[in-house]
Amino acid sequence: MDTWRMFRLRGRWEPGNHVAEVRATDKAGYTQTADRAAPIPDGATGWHSVQFTVL
Repeated sequence: MDTWRMFRLRGRWEPGNHVAEVRATDKAGYTQTADRAAPIPDGATGWHSVQFTVL
């Protein structure tokens, strides 16, 4: 079963550019690979990352 989970990153950040990166871990303890692959044919892989700037 595939599931998307919303999350929120809280903390105090120094001014400047930052990157938040997340990965999934299933109930068996398997951690998602960092290797990126397209969603077709077997589902996307890779860690999701977001760049943001603190002013």
